[in-house]
Amino acid sequence: MSYRLVFVWILVLFLNVPVFSQTLHFLVMADTHDETIGKSVKKDFKNLKDLAQKIASNTGMTLNLTAYEGNDFSLKNANRAINSISPDQNDAVIVYISAHGFRERDSATKWPNIYFPEGEYLEENDIYKRLAKKKPRLLIVLADVCNSYTDDDGSVPNVIPRSLNDKEAENYTTLFVNSKGAIVASSSKPGQASIAESKGGSYTLAVLNALKNAVKSSSPPRWADIMKTSGKPIGSGSSRQDPQYELFSFTEGGKTNNSVVTTNTPVSKKMKFTFSSGKLEEQNSKKWNLTLDGTVYNLKEYERDKTYIYFTDEENETTYALDLPAKVFFQYDWDREDWDTIADDLK
Repeated sequence: MSYRLVFVWILVLFLNVPVFSQTLHFLVMADTHDETIGKSVKKDFKNLKDLAQKIASNTGMTLNLTAYEGNDFSLKNANRAINSISPDQNDAVIVYISAHGFRERDSATKWPNIYFPEGEYLEENDIYKRLAKKKPRLLIVLADVCNSYTDDDGSVPNVIPRSLNDKEAENYTTLFVNSKGAIVASSSKPGQASIAESKGGSYTLAVLNALKNAVKSSSPPRWADIMKTSGKPIGSGSSRQDPQYELFSFTEGGKTNNSVVTTNTPVSKKMKFTFSSGKLEEQNSKKWNLTLDGTVYNLKEYERDKTYIYFTDEENETTYALDLPAKVFFQYDWDREDWDTIADDLK
């Protein structure tokens, strides 16, 4: 198991302005040639490039992507890329670096130093200060690197599948265009290690999964919820890491809807549906029983809106959805990342 101490997330939104003509300046750097963490870092590199494309496609922002890996991962290229970023006041700037890192006992801040193969390093806090002076509307600096002292010798939240309600573009805009304030976060407290898994950094994956859940939700996403979900302890014992975060002068971008959701199906009584191969019965708050081909499954309701109810079978790692108006029952296919119809004859 490899370690990279501290995933740092510094988020500052200076203005709340329309998305029209905005540019997303996205810099991704990863030490993919490192013998100990290279495979994990390469996953992070791909995941963050994919995220850049998703943000741009769902917000209409123009993407200016710069990506360095392998032999191109160098302090020279890092400084060149940072210096070349010239944002307008309506633009967003995101910097992500996945590599080794360290800290000195007399470090002035809690943020790590990013190590480059040629033996040079760059302070995380220095990146933030240099870019903050350029005053973009949104600034995010993330470093999934070690934050251990130079003299020192979990499970990731499950991903909620794509919602049947296609509000992804609206939710990306809520988070990356309409929110205001600042977020500072790190993957572990001082002195703790952060785990680099084969599929990516543990905290990187936790944040990406929490973000994916939020943008797929039919409810307005909130940064406070994303940070809380991804901030759960990872691992145990000597391998435990405790993410930390703070929100400063923060205003969520989503509109609060306090109206009561109503459907054509009475909600005052426990719901029960039958279909040719089984039945679906509400037991009590958030708990349902699904009988399918003679087998009974215990489902937990995790989201509901005026059209759909979503369920998870934690024991069998299966996710379902019920279309109330159409009376259709779905199961999520994780391989195809899409929904399959189980029954369309619910009564």
